[in-house]
Order: sequence, then structure tokens, then C-alpha cells
Amino acid sequence: MRAFTLSLVVLVWCALVRPAAGVTFLEVMGAPHTRHPYLARVMPVGPASAYFNPGMLVEDPNTVLIGPFVHYERLRVRLDPRPPEADVPRVFLQALDAPGGEALTAHSTTLPTADLPRPRRGQDVSRAVFCVGQGTSTQVIPGRLAVGLYLLLVGDAFHPQEARFADEREQAFSNRLGYELYGERLSAVAFAFGLAGRPLEWLTLGAGISLGFASEVRVAGYYPNEESPEDLQLRTTSSLNIRLQPQFSVSVAPLEGLSVSVTLHLPYANVTRGRGDFLIRASDGGAEGSRAHDMELAARHGDLPWRVGLGAAYVRAPGSGFGFGVGAQAVIAQWSKYRDRAGERPRGWSETVTLAAGGELLWRAHAWAVNLQWVPSPVPAQTGRTNYVDSPRLGFSLGWESRFQVGPIQLLAGVNLSAQALLPVSTTKSPEAAYPVRDELPDTAVGLDGAPLPEAVGLQTNNPGYPGYSSSGWLLGFGATLRVLF
Repeated sequence: MRAFTLSLVVLVWCALVRPAAGVTFLEVMGAPHTRHPYLARVMPVGPASAYFNPGMLVEDPNTVLIGPFVHYERLRVRLDPRPPEADVPRVFLQALDAPGGEALTAHSTTLPTADLPRPRRGQDVSRAVFCVGQGTSTQVIPGRLAVGLYLLLVGDAFHPQEARFADEREQAFSNRLGYELYGERLSAVAFAFGLAGRPLEWLTLGAGISLGFASEVRVAGYYPNEESPEDLQLRTTSSLNIRLQPQFSVSVAPLEGLSVSVTLHLPYANVTRGRGDFLIRASDGGAEGSRAHDMELAARHGDLPWRVGLGAAYVRAPGSGFGFGVGAQAVIAQWSKYRDRAGERPRGWSETVTLAAGGELLWRAHAWAVNLQWVPSPVPAQTGRTNYVDSPRLGFSLGWESRFQVGPIQLLAGVNLSAQALLPVSTTKSPEAAYPVRDELPDTAVGLDGAPLPEAVGLQTNNPGYPGYSSSGWLLGFGATLRVLF
């Protein structure tokens, strides 16, 4: 009990000093520093069960965990060559009601291609991030009631966020493409608390919470001179509020060594809302203001939908010789409700079923395990306006763990390696798409001399994904485990 109390104080202190910001890393990489990263919803994985399957904590001995882990990410998005005739000219007129018309720049939100603030570009990212997992699990009533805490620190930024539009609006900002579900989503810190109870010998119940955040930013601005925007004065007010996201599990054991589990994780997101109120001093000395409700910002980061896990595992204890274990799980995710970084709901995203299976060999105090995983993409073919870059994933992992005694202390140590290939995907924009890339230079456009522009000009667009792109990548992980058992 003293060890549990000490671990609890340390973990709570760490959580308060550097709060958790997300669990997207766990959903993508699985349970790091365990021998079953992709089967954590059906296999005991120590304190990390507090997130994946809280009921499994009742199977875990009293333990304190420290687990270093290196995550390597290789993401590539290559853009197809852009035809020169697709550029939006700097100077052109649009015929409206009369020959000659008026300047198109006064009636369109697009920018001339040559005047974009940044060149069109894809993504080529290679980065390695050091992570540390800490946790504790305790049998309050051995075999009947257990609790667990798990904290994963990822990288050196506790709550990174990257806002990005997934269509032609991004031309005015980064003007680039990047993977939608990775990047800064894999740098957020995770924290989970779990409680497990076994009211009957064949029934185990679990419940837990993960921490998320809702932040709010208010900006007030004052232009002392409307003709000198560089003199803008700003005042900001911000707040960061904790949100609790629950998870639940139910496991039954119809036969000795066999367990069947159902898990439920509710939707999760870190939400940022902002409001602005700008006051402008006009040249005549008067003032005109824009009301706060006229300038609102809503952004979401690390959005995860409803997830339901179904799976089973069978473990035959080694006794005096060899033993083995096998497991399989399916995770259903409601990606059709996903909201992107701009807080918008994409069209056409579909539900997915992630499949994983694996096994282990047990001999005395040693265990060797292998996992396989298939993760389909929820993103439809991006032949139209949007550029949600994503790929199906194929995962593989190897792990080894061993128990040994050091004086009066019993330790469990291990190493694990995981690799996920983001399969290559090629995308070509099509005018037949349901929501195609729009023609930013209509057929009625004419030059400054009033003559129609050549028909060869064709489709004009500054959408960074036009005319197409290809994507691929790797997610690698190498970790170690050290657990003190008591």
C-alpha cells in the first residue's frame, strides 16, 4: 500500500505539472513498451490497460512501470507536376453584364498563382521522438478489485496543434499537403485512470477516464490608424479547461484460460474556440468596430470517433514446461462523424474495422510474442475538392519479456519492436467527382484588351492538391520495459 500511494502521488504530480493532451498516439501505435501493442484490448498489458481495457487490470500483479520508447515517423506526400496552363493569371478581367467587364480580383476569393505567399509543396518528414511511459497498477482486493494509472510523455511539446484547411483555402496559408491523421497528433501526451472489478468468477467489469482539453482564446485588437495596419495593437485572453473522456470494458470467461472482451471508447477531441473584437480608428477620427460574434474560430485537434472493440484471447499457462497464448480483436470506429482541424465534417468518410491477431510462446519466466494488424482508411478517394491525405496501414510487432529476481525484488524486463507501413496511395483529381475542383477562371473571362482568353487556358485552380498527388510512409517503434512487481 505504501508503494501504491507513492506511485499515485508521483503520477498525479507529473500529470499536474505537465498535463495530458491526447490519446491519439495510443490509438495509432497501440500499447507501447509491451509485447502485445496491437492486442491491448484483449491481452493484459500492465498499467496501459487503464486506457485500452480497464477490466484487464484485475489480471495484473501489483506493479510500477517505467518504459522508454522511441517513435520514428516517415511521411511522404509527393505532388504531381502542375501544368502551366492551370495558373491563375495575375491580371485579367471577367465579362459580367457588359463587354470589358470588371476586374475579376474584385469578385473572386482566389489569388493570382504568382502572388501566393508560399509555393505549392507536399510533405517529406523524417523524425524520431523519445517517449517515456510511467504507470502503476494495484490489486486493492486481490483478484476482485484493482486500479491503475498510466502516463505517456511524447516528445517535448505537451499539446501541439496544427490548423490546416483540406481544400483550396489553404492556398492563402501553408499551401501544402500533409497526412491528416498523423503529424502533431502523434506528439500529444496521454493520461488514463482505470478501475477493474470482478463481481463473479467469470465476469470482469472495467471503467476508466482519459484527459482531454477545451481551450478558449479571445483577441481584442485596435488599429490607431486604418491606413497603417502595422500599428495594430493586440490583447489576448486564454483559458485551458480539462475534459474527461470515459472508456468501458466487459470481459467474460466461459472456459478456463479463455476470455471474451468488449470495449467502448467515447468520442475524443481537443477543442479550441476563439473570438475576436477589433476596433478601427478611421481617418476622420471616428471609429468602427466588428462585433465579437462576427469573428469566431473553432478548431479541433486529435479528433477520435466512437470506438467499439470485440475480441477474445486464450492463454495456457506454462506450468513446468511450455505454454502459449493466442488472441484476436476487431475495433469498429465511426469515422463518418469525424471533424477535421477546421472543425468541419468531411463528406464521404466511412466506418472502419481494424483487425489484429497474434500469439505468444511461454517458457518458464520468458515470453515471446508476435502481432499483426490491418487498419483500413476511412477516407474516400480524394478526386474532388478536398485533400485529406491518408493510407491503409499494415502493422507487425515482435516482443520479448522475462521475469527475474534481484535480491528481494522481482522484476519484469522486456524489449519490443513495431513497424507499420502506410501503403502507397495515388490520387488524381477528376471533373466527374461529386464535389470537383472548381474552375477559378470562368469561360467568360477576358483579357485587359477585352478579347477572350485562349480556350487552351482550360481549368484554372490554386488548390494545392491539383492535379494530383501520391503518399506513403512508415511508423516505427522500439521500446523497453522495466516493471517492479510487488
